This record gives sequence, structure tokens and C-alpha cells, in this order.
Amino acid sequence: MSLLPKKTASHSPFGLFDDGFNSLMEGFFLPLRGEGESQRLMPRVDVKEKDSAFEVKADLPGMKKDDIELTVHNGVLSISATREDEHRSEKDGELLRRERSYGHYLRQIPLGTNIDEQKVHASFEDGVLEVVVPKLEPVEAGKVKVDIK
Repeated sequence: MSLLPKKTASHSPFGLFDDGFNSLMEGFFLPLRGEGESQRLMPRVDVKEKDSAFEVKADLPGMKKDDIELTVHNGVLSISATREDEHRSEKDGELLRRERSYGHYLRQIPLGTNIDEQKVHASFEDGVLEVVVPKLEPVEAGKVKVDIK
């Protein structure tokens, strides 16, 4: 049983529409960014469930490894990072166009309670964070004989 909803265009004839609409709605509730204001950002992630682990890939372009904080608590994987605004002063000239985003990244991914939080490992290369969250070994439910007194 998967704890995560499947979100791919191939499962539905409306998949492409659904993905586009979902992307539109994800950005709808973010604050509008004006000149000089920071923006709360959500890194794009892929989450794959395998028999023995969850694999998470998150795009964090332009970030450094030291700017990323990764935690697991009560079955929730949290990815956070902050990119500082490079253009706070006009000493170096007037900024004519701003398209690059800055601000605080935060993404929380619930993975359930059947994970081994002590054995999570991650790597970061070329702006992509890869996290492996091992699952706990399944415990077989067996019969327990109860003595009657």
C-alpha cells in the first residue's frame, strides 16, 4: 500500500490537464513577489516508493550543500534552505529585470511511521538533493497463545 498519491500523466486521459492545473494551483497560494520582496518557495520533488525504501529527489538549483537543512521527525521528511537576495543595494547599478527567485525553501513530505529515521542518507550534486529513507523490516503478525487462569 502506498502512502503517497500517484501523480503522473500516464494514468489518466486528463493527466496532462491535471498536472498543469495542479502546478497552477500550487503557485496560486504563494505570495505574489514584488520588487525587493522575498518569496516562499517549494522545491519540486519526485518521491518513489520501493520495497525497502523511499527515494526522494528535490531540485534546489543555485543552492550550496551548507545552505540545506534536512530532517526526519515522526515520519515526515523536511527539506529547508534559504537563498539570500544578492541585490539588496543599488551600489553596483540599477537592477533592470528580476526573474531569479530567492527566499526560504520548505517542503515537508509525510512518509508514514514505517521508516528507519536513524538510517536516512542523502547526497547533493548539481542542484539536486537525493534522499534515501529506508523502511523498517515488516513485523509478521503471528498468533500468541494466551494462558487462561
